[in-house]
Amino acid sequence: MLKLLSNFPIFTSVIVFSLVLNIVYHHSGNREHRSREEFLEMESKANSTRKKDLSNLHYITIDEKNLPQIDTNDEIIITCYKNIIRLKDLKIVNFTGITNTELKFEYGVANLPVLSEYDMNFTVLCRELNKMGSRLHTLGYNKEATKVFEYAVEIGSDISNTYKELGNLYKDEGSAYKIRELITKSKSLNSMSKEVIVKYLEEISSTVS
Repeated sequence: MLKLLSNFPIFTSVIVFSLVLNIVYHHSGNREHRSREEFLEMESKANSTRKKDLSNLHYITIDEKNLPQIDTNDEIIITCYKNIIRLKDLKIVNFTGITNTELKFEYGVANLPVLSEYDMNFTVLCRELNKMGSRLHTLGYNKEATKVFEYAVEIGSDISNTYKELGNLYKDEGSAYKIRELITKSKSLNSMSKEVIVKYLEEISSTVS
């Protein structure tokens, strides 16, 4: 009898813990159910949205002045340059962090294919700029690399490496204020990589007086 009584608090704790877990799962299930319902409702409205005018989108124009003019036989740099120039006559828009449902809801379901194309062009542009900047940095063309990375940041690239390498180039210059400006810009990113970028830049900023 004494043994049963001594174990009773443990048994009670197990029951209480089970009840708490049940309540947590119940509320979690309700939230997920509401989230699904809200998503389906928005998706339904988005799929019913008529095609809208796209002339007021923030189109990105590629200006060769933003690219370094260097005499090089490096195949990576040459290929990146050519790939960027190929995008010159295409429409490019930054839709980072915006879902397809939101695009359909805002611009109409019929516009989704072309909007996806504009977004893909932006993704390719950012990747090529990052690749070119990184290669220039590796080869010691720091001034040119900085120019490329700054252009990528200007158009809203969210590639972590672009910000990290640019931050390190600023660090090598001893330009603390440029790193702070870069941190401010990175905080405005509508991207999942924002926190990682900001944290990295803040860390290197603390090492520059």
